[in-house]
Amino acid sequence: MRKGIASLFFEMLALSRLPSANWVSGQTLPTRHAEASSRLPVLRRCRKSIAFAVQVLWNRIPSWDDSSSLEGFCIGLTPLGPRPPTEAPACGVFMRSHRGFSLIELLLVVAVILIIAAIAVPNFLKSRLRANEASAVASLRVINTAAVTYSITYPDMGFPAQLTTLGGANPCSASSTQACLIDDSLSQGSKSGYSFVLTGDGAVPSVSYIITGTPQAIGSSGQRMFCTDQTSVIHYDPSGSGCTNASFVLE
Repeated sequence: MRKGIASLFFEMLALSRLPSANWVSGQTLPTRHAEASSRLPVLRRCRKSIAFAVQVLWNRIPSWDDSSSLEGFCIGLTPLGPRPPTEAPACGVFMRSHRGFSLIELLLVVAVILIIAAIAVPNFLKSRLRANEASAVASLRVINTAAVTYSITYPDMGFPAQLTTLGGANPCSASSTQACLIDDSLSQGSKSGYSFVLTGDGAVPSVSYIITGTPQAIGSSGQRMFCTDQTSVIHYDPSGSGCTNASFVLE
């Protein structure tokens, strides 16, 4: 950079020493000391001031090249070659190319996530509760169908005395003690957040039974309790307990 300023300065000095040219005739006019001051360009008359200014800049601007450190580089002309990194307002401190998130931005993101969660979570819980109730009703209908099939297959036994009689582990061989008519997990009395119990009349052959489906966690896995009997009519109690044949009939 110093070399560039020096060459520019000497070019200005050389230009100021050239005689004035007659641009009309193309000939050089003779110069005299008395007439020179009025004809010389401003550059020649201000030669000493320019020299002083260049000398000041020369002393203030540090030498710099591509391999030099940019520490302390505050002012100066942009050199040829690769551009230096973006300079911060403070001398020797450079701005980062990628700015991080501020605390306010992070708090706003967290607040938006919490609002969305507050809206979505209750709806999700309600949807799961309704799905569990629908599954419980479907399971009661499956058990009713299996109980009727069992009574037809084993007429001397009538309806099953307990729920496990309708199921059986794989591989399952059908018999009066395990009829293999329903899924084994359902025959164990638990499915989709509900617990199922089949209670027979104790007679042989059995002519009646009651099946109940109770939510394992009222208000979470299910809200309504369901019950049915050999008539296959399903009743429900909205409180989650105490379902009988006198409760509301499920449409």
